[in-house]
Amino acid sequence: MNDTKEAILLRIPPELKEELSHIAAKKGMTMTGIITSNLWRYVEKEHERETGRNEE
Repeated sequence: MNDTKEAILLRIPPELKEELSHIAAKKGMTMTGIITSNLWRYVEKEHERETGRNEE
């Protein structure tokens, strides 16, 4: 995987930002890290769904 990163602007409700910030801090992660991790997890599940491989 490439380490190059693209900048995006993400608009979310303040309450969601607070919750994500709290969760990230608890896990020792940054906001970017936790959002990126969850987006990759979503992409992987979509690929599984598209190929008919659901490992849940």
